[in-house]
Amino acid sequence: MVEVMLVVFVPHKSLDLVKDALFRVGAGEVGNYKHCAWETSGLGQFIPKKDASPHIGSIEQKSCVEETRLEIPCPKALIGLIKETLYTCHPYEDPVFYFVNMDLL
Repeated sequence: MVEVMLVVFVPHKSLDLVKDALFRVGAGEVGNYKHCAWETSGLGQFIPKKDASPHIGSIEQKSCVEETRLEIPCPKALIGLIKETLYTCHPYEDPVFYFVNMDLL
């Protein structure tokens, strides 16, 4: 049973790096299957503020980046480790992610 679904937005170029790191810590397992994920492509936009350290783009300039919305199932017990992993492997200073509690559905 899937307890939690991680949703994270990743630039296309970093997708495999982020997925592999998350899979290594135990995300993406459903029953007898591993490395389970769902991916959809889209366009993200942002403007870095003056105190930002952007991986992509320039301060006070709008940037648009082709990104993947990555959804990966994971157990609740791994949420802390998954957050740590995202901040370590994701190229953005502040990666955008959230968890959906599947127990409520």
